[in-house]
Order: sequence, then structure tokens, then C-alpha cells
Amino acid sequence: MKEAFLNGKEIIRNKPSIAGYTVFRCRVDNQIMSCYKKGAGDITFLFSSGWSVPFPLADMFEIADKLSESYKCIVFDRFGYGLSDFAYNKREISSVTEETKKLCDAFGIYKNVVFIGHSLAAFHALNFAAKYTQICKGAVIIDCYPAQTCFERMTFLIHWLPLFFFRLISNIKPLRKIGECIYKKLFLSGRNVPDEIEEAALSVIDNAMFNRVMKSELKSFNDDIKKLFSGLNIPDSVKITSVCRNATYRVNKKFTRKIPHMRIVNTGISSHLVHHKFPEAIVSEALKIADGIR
Repeated sequence: MKEAFLNGKEIIRNKPSIAGYTVFRCRVDNQIMSCYKKGAGDITFLFSSGWSVPFPLADMFEIADKLSESYKCIVFDRFGYGLSDFAYNKREISSVTEETKKLCDAFGIYKNVVFIGHSLAAFHALNFAAKYTQICKGAVIIDCYPAQTCFERMTFLIHWLPLFFFRLISNIKPLRKIGECIYKKLFLSGRNVPDEIEEAALSVIDNAMFNRVMKSELKSFNDDIKKLFSGLNIPDSVKITSVCRNATYRVNKKFTRKIPHMRIVNTGISSHLVHHKFPEAIVSEALKIADGIR
């Protein structure tokens, strides 16, 4: 695999790294997928963010940084996110799963993967764990929330209204600063995200938020969830842990009908951004899975 900075945003163009993470631009299905690697070891943690999160490295920084002290960590921008290209196929869970496998192939990773996914990406993690049991040895799913009823979907969309507002005003220079303040307040406030990563997140906001890829993901969501759980079969050898908030605990309990060996950790908090408010819980559960692989 060759490092190449193709069509990169100004913030990282010609830079080999961001805040200690090596930047890779990998070719997957003849398109460029960006990812950020730190750490080394026989066990690889893959990270993917939830729906409409513009820059996954900023989203997953605390967890990846801690785990990279002992393991290889790769945070990737799935197509339509961060610095990755747009995708033109239907954005189903199955297509993202295949792309994730090809990304692993590009890195020469064929075993001992633990997938950490938040929200929508939690379903990607579950599907990856079910389909590629020889590669994936575990998954930590963060506040996995199948918003299927009309009320649940409305609640989900209301959560993202401030970001939608930011997307609308991001190209209006006088208002952009207001939008950036909203983004920082929602996603970066109270966190120790390095300036380099914060700048990168703000630099991609115009293209990597509420774009056509994300609309396709949302449109496919309900059918995808039904399809996923109708055939979901994850063997006991693949360890699954759900870290959730109070509001989604009961929903996650229902998942145990399909995944009886799934461990559930209720953090007791109210925010959907569990990994921002309580990153140590995700790190702790990830380390337990890694210890079981050794």
C-alpha cells in the first residue's frame, strides 16, 4: 500500500501525519478511502463513527489514543466522510461491510480485528463480526440505536438539528464562525482533542456533513436493520460488548435474543455521545476483548 495524498483538504495535504496518526489514502473499489493509523501489535482496533459525524478521528480520538499505547489502531473515514471520496452505490450496511474488509486487505490485516463502532457504525461492526469471523474476534458497539418507530426517528433527527443548521450556514462566511462554535460546543467541548485534529474536522465540514452519501445511509437504514437481524449469527468465539446509555439499555437487551453471549454495559448517562462522556468505559471493554484474544 502506498501513501498518497490525493484531493486532500489543505489542512493535511502533504503531511504524513495528524497529531501522531499516520495518514493513509487507500484505494478501495477504485476510490480513495482515508484512514489514520497509530500504534502497533498483532491485534488491530478498527474505529468507525456514527451517522453524519464529519471527521471520525476527532470523534474517536480519546479511545484510539489510549488503545494505541499497546495495540494497532486504525480510524477510517468511510466513503462520504472526512477526507474519503464520495460513494455512488447504495449505502447499505452490507456494502460498508465489504469496503471495510477491503480496507483490511489493503493493510494486510487478516486476523485479530476488534471493531469499535458508534451508533450506525455499531451495526456495521455487528455485520462485520458476523460475516468475517476468521478476521474479527470482537466488537464494541457504542449506543447502538435502531430508530425504527416514527417517534424514534424524529428523536434521532432532532439530535442532529444543530449540525444540520451548521451545514446550511457553513458556506456563508459571516455565519460560518457561529456554525463552528456550535460544532465545537456539541462535539469538542470538555475534550482534549489536539488542535491539528480540530482544524482537520472543521476543514471537511462543508463536504462531510448531510451529503448525498449520508442521505442514502439514512434512507436504507430501516430495511437494513431488519435484514441484518433476520440473519444475524455471531459465534460465541467472537466477543461482543455493548456500551450504552439509559435510554437504549432496553433496546440493547433485546439484541441478546440474537446474540446471547453479548455483554451489556449501561453507563447510566443520558447522552448519545457515550464515547465522549465516558471513553474509559469503551477502553476498558476493548481491553477485556483484547486480553481474550492473546
